[in-house]
Amino acid sequence: MAYLPHIDDPSVFCDSSVFSDINSVFSSTVLSSYMPTNEGNSARVEKKTTSATAFPILPPAHNYSALGNPERFQAYITTQLPSAQAGSVGGLPPPLPEIPSEKCSNKINSTFFRDLLKDSFKQSTTELVWIEKLVFCDEVLPVKFEEKQVTADTNICKVPSSSILHQPDATTEPSVQNWLNNIANNLAAVHKFSDPSLNISRSDRTFDCRAATRAAEGSCLNLKPDICVIRRVDPRVSPKTPEERLHWRNVYAFIEVTSSDTSRLANILKQIQQKSMCLFDVQPQRRFVCALGLFGNPPNIVFTFVVVDRSGLLFTKPIPLRSYGASFFLRIIFAFAFAKPEVLGWDPTMKLNPETNEVVSIDVTGFYKDSTVATTHTFEIVKLLHSSPILYSRGTRVWIVKDEQGQFCVLKDSWILSGRTTSEVQFTRNIDRAIQEDPDGYLFKHSCPSYVIGQEEVWSTDTIRGVLAKSPTRIQRRIVTGPIGDPITSFRSKKEFVSVLLDIVNSLEFLYKAVGVIHGDISMNNILINRVWKHEPNNSPSRLRIIACSNARNRAYVNILNNSAPQASTVQVSATSTTVIQAPTNYTTVVQASATSTAQALTSFNHGRSDTGASLGALAATTSITLLQATSAADQASGTVASVPMLQVSTTSAHFDSPPTATSVALVEVPATPVAVVEVPATSVAVVEVPATSEVPATTESTLMLQASATSADISPALAVQADVRPSVDYMGTAEHIEYAGMLIDCDFMRHAGQETNLTSGTLPFMAIEALISTSSANYQHHPGHDLESLLYTILTICHYTTGAGGQLRESKTESKAIEFNKWFTTAVRKDLANTKTITLLSFETYIKTGLAPYWDDFAQFLKQLVNVTWDSTARTLLETPNIATHAAYRNVLLKALAFYEKEEKELPALYAVVPRGKRSRAYQYALPQSKRPRLGHTEVSSSEMILPRPRVSKNLADYCPSIETPLLD
Repeated sequence: MAYLPHIDDPSVFCDSSVFSDINSVFSSTVLSSYMPTNEGNSARVEKKTTSATAFPILPPAHNYSALGNPERFQAYITTQLPSAQAGSVGGLPPPLPEIPSEKCSNKINSTFFRDLLKDSFKQSTTELVWIEKLVFCDEVLPVKFEEKQVTADTNICKVPSSSILHQPDATTEPSVQNWLNNIANNLAAVHKFSDPSLNISRSDRTFDCRAATRAAEGSCLNLKPDICVIRRVDPRVSPKTPEERLHWRNVYAFIEVTSSDTSRLANILKQIQQKSMCLFDVQPQRRFVCALGLFGNPPNIVFTFVVVDRSGLLFTKPIPLRSYGASFFLRIIFAFAFAKPEVLGWDPTMKLNPETNEVVSIDVTGFYKDSTVATTHTFEIVKLLHSSPILYSRGTRVWIVKDEQGQFCVLKDSWILSGRTTSEVQFTRNIDRAIQEDPDGYLFKHSCPSYVIGQEEVWSTDTIRGVLAKSPTRIQRRIVTGPIGDPITSFRSKKEFVSVLLDIVNSLEFLYKAVGVIHGDISMNNILINRVWKHEPNNSPSRLRIIACSNARNRAYVNILNNSAPQASTVQVSATSTTVIQAPTNYTTVVQASATSTAQALTSFNHGRSDTGASLGALAATTSITLLQATSAADQASGTVASVPMLQVSTTSAHFDSPPTATSVALVEVPATPVAVVEVPATSVAVVEVPATSEVPATTESTLMLQASATSADISPALAVQADVRPSVDYMGTAEHIEYAGMLIDCDFMRHAGQETNLTSGTLPFMAIEALISTSSANYQHHPGHDLESLLYTILTICHYTTGAGGQLRESKTESKAIEFNKWFTTAVRKDLANTKTITLLSFETYIKTGLAPYWDDFAQFLKQLVNVTWDSTARTLLETPNIATHAAYRNVLLKALAFYEKEEKELPALYAVVPRGKRSRAYQYALPQSKRPRLGHTEVSSSEMILPRPRVSKNLADYCPSIETPLLD
């Protein structure tokens, strides 16, 4: 596995984050980065910059969901996810990509990461006895530390039993290195490590000052640890050339040296903090970091011992190398040189590649799926998806992993505050249970993460801190879920994008009503596209989406009327014949027929009829409701109702007072003679125009779209065109239809519905206005409307910063840097951000519509409707206007948009699983055009030459926005 892609690929910092793409310097006068010191507190980091405006860049798209269909997308998986191949995990690391992207260790990013620590110095002092009793006690050392024998050794102490150490000639790195190695060798002799009869299990390390002159490589920070603790016999760490640098991955601990006196303590602690951040960044197995600081000149050298973990920094008061201070110092050197890696802060549940020191597998102990007995399971690392750069925080890392059965899933490792009363593991299990037990739960099985295994407490910072005065305790937690989704930026068409949003709205409503929870952290990185490769014949995501929309309206299937001029019906058919029938004026009809020459159509009663049932409420005057197909779980099992994948019917009715009841639904037999039957080869889809006939009254405006699949009656290949690609090496990807569903992830800040708290949560650019301005005078209650508001902000972000389907991201140009929406990503003060959002939203025509990428011009009307259903459209300010968003209102707007794109979107969907040219085999590259990158769909270019532009990777990290939970304002 290639653990450190974030050296070359900043996109791994993608969990609720955005990036600024700037050429050479930071680009706002005062760019404030909201950096949480813990979920209960926050600190502001100000960055002095030039006058331009920072431009946020979304994480690039990928298609890692191809792991669900490895036979079909072998080329993509082999090049993009080499560790996913059988037998590759645990061996030598895969080769580096041929075309690496820009390094992160430049001046701008170094400044960015240093600023993350600028105001977050969470330090505490402790006594030396802490070292002997807890950190390096005899129980964790390879053998009992023989203090008396050590102090009696004249090679270590000047005078026997005096505890006055021999000291180096000078406090320079080479001198201190030689001195420490001499002490380690003598400690080994005193404890008889060379005696094979004792069979002592120990490590063997040395002290190396190579990085003091050439910065250690591998981290985002270009720093030079003075002396590093590395393995003694290790060909990987022995420089082959004078220019070769030490890698942070091979460092166990480090020592900072200065000839200044203890007045420089604060500076030494700052350096230790920064270099500890490098170790946490590069080593996923790192639980805490041990370090030493040496001050002064011989013979008056003093030292401080430092431990850095996810809660903060602990250090001992500086003490001279004599008397009991010398004894503790020797114990520390003994542990540095010979203790097991876990004693120095490595996690033993993470297995390392012996050749590279990279993590190759992770053990998780917990309740596996539905089991009630805790067991341990091993997951092999495939790819790192996300790594938080913030030291004193949850330190979240997310990987694609492979379980013992060869199934791919997602493993999340994070450090949460021990005081939290909710658990992501428990929430995920509850959602899983609701999907299995609730009558409508099956509708959302593709839209919620499925629980695999979770471990509530892997480790705790209290283990190393004990009962010392300390920062809030953090608990290491792991959870494994599935399936693997693609980022929201990977949408392949506007129709797919809107459908995904519709799934998210339905899922949020299900979580609220059936599970009783609120998500609490909707953002662009917590919404994925789940590509569904296998599903039951009548349970494709397309069909489940229709049923979920209808069930939300008391089992009356709803679609939205688009008032348009009369036009011909459009029918898509495949190898199975399709029957199109004409409906009476007062009926809406859905028909699908197979070669058996009969079909079942679900019809509603006259719109004017009133039946018993809960009222749907009046819709807008331009809106009408079209019934699709009403089925229950029993209906699906018995197969009594035909499957209809997609439908759009327009009528002149604009109001529906009551939903039809079950008695108003009838099955209609269709005569064997079809109105229009078209035979099409199974590998393609035809679009047939069916002229309107006189059988339909002229007063009825109707448009019927019926989609069918060549293989399954309920898979609807919208705009499905099979690309002309090479079947053996599918470098070009595919344009064929793939079933998909919008999927919510990350239950970290989920809360129970109706729960009042003194904390708000979310990611600043996506947080609801009420969450930003709520004060401590009254507890805050996060309600469903706040999640919908965050969803609106996510939609706005996508529409501002994507220029097309398939991961086409907006470039940072002069005109795009002036977009008002950019300020949402550079404002850290919550009240200021709330004001900025209010101004932008109320000036829709001025700020939002003009700032959208041209690709989204036709979507602006639906954005405006979403804003109007979120707040009172007559409001003069949103700061004092309550959020009134409802799932029903958002669903209605999105259904309108979906119906619109069913008719209007003519472009082919973006290609899926395209292999970047830099990673294709040379044999095939010669068959590709070498000079130009032709546009997709160009009439003069063969489909075998269609090449997507490589996903854009942000150049610089300037504005990382983590998900936070923070107290209400005073």
